[in-house]
Amino acid sequence: MPRVSFSTLGDTPNQRILGHNPEILAAFKHIMAAVFQNNSLPSDLLEQVRRTLAWGFGCRY
Repeated sequence: MPRVSFSTLGDTPNQRILGHNPEILAAFKHIMAAVFQNNSLPSDLLEQVRRTLAWGFGCRY
C-alpha cells in the first residue's frame, strides 16, 4: 500500500497529512476548534467524537 509522507505543516500526524494542502488544514483546525471548544456539548459526547474521528483517520492511539 502506498504511503503519503508527512508535510512540515500541522501539529499531529493527521494534520501533517492534511498539511500538504494548507487551505484544507486551516479549515480542519477551524472545525476541530469549533467542535471541541463548544461548551454546550457534554464532555463524554466530545470524547466519543474524538475517538470516532481518530478511528476514521486510522489513529492507532
